[in-house]
Amino acid sequence: MGSEWLTMSACSLGREIGAGNIDPAELADRFLSAIQCHSRAESIYARTTADRAMAEAEAASERARRGRRLSLLDGVPISWKDLYD
Repeated sequence: MGSEWLTMSACSLGREIGAGNIDPAELADRFLSAIQCHSRAESIYARTTADRAMAEAEAASERARRGRRLSLLDGVPISWKDLYD
């Protein structure tokens, strides 16, 4: 379950979260698992912040359950480029 999530666009994921078909915490867990299993994870990601990602995903899940999402992309995992300051 959730393997198709890895190939969906951010907007599609956001719409599915809004429709109640995807839970942001499950989505974050799936992406974090995919990162861990990737053969080049150490060269792709300088750092992952799994605890923060899961805390933010849980908060997004609660907002989604209450119908109080912040935006279409609330609950969709992101990855910052290492050049971001």
